[in-house]
Amino acid sequence: MSETKFNKTLLSVSHVDFSYPKRNLFTDLNFSIANGERVALVGPNGIGKSTLIDLIRKQIQPDDGQIICHGEINYVPQVNDQTVINDSKSAGEKRLDLIENTIWLPGSLLLLDEPTVYLDDTNIQNLLYLLKNYDGAILVASHDLDFINQLCERTIILQPNNAVYYPGNYAQYLEQNN
Repeated sequence: MSETKFNKTLLSVSHVDFSYPKRNLFTDLNFSIANGERVALVGPNGIGKSTLIDLIRKQIQPDDGQIICHGEINYVPQVNDQTVINDSKSAGEKRLDLIENTIWLPGSLLLLDEPTVYLDDTNIQNLLYLLKNYDGAILVASHDLDFINQLCERTIILQPNNAVYYPGNYAQYLEQNN
C-alpha cells in the first residue's frame, strides 16, 4: 500500500458524547481511522462497542460531536444462533459467508462486530487471511483477543466513560500496562 493511500483519513470521530437514559457511554470521544488501518475495539460486555458501531453507521445520533466518514461503510453484524435455525448451514458457515460476501462490496471502511463467533480455528485463519488482504480500513469489535492481536495494529479500549487509544495491538497494550 502506498504511504499516501494509508494516510488518507476515512473516519473521524470528534468530541462525541452519547448517553442512554440513566447511563452515559461516551464523553468527548475522539479518534480517526486511516485507509488501510486495522483497528481493534475492545472492552467488557455492555461498555458500548456495538453502540459505537451504530453511531458510526448513523443508525443512532450522538448527543454532541460529529462522526464523519469519507467513503463507503460496509458492516457485518453479530450473528446469533437463532438466525440460522431454518437453514442447512451452521452458524459458523453462515457467518463466514456473510463476511466473505461483504468484503467484496465496494467500500473503504469495514465494520465487524464479533466476526469470529461460531467460527472454528480453520475458518478463523481463513478470515484473517481475507481481512489482512482487504483494501480498505477495518474496525473490529471482538472479545477474541488472539484474533484481534493477529489482525490489528491499533487498539481502542473502551472503559466506563473513557477510551484509551493505543498505537499497537491489545497484547502490546497489556504488556506495557501491567
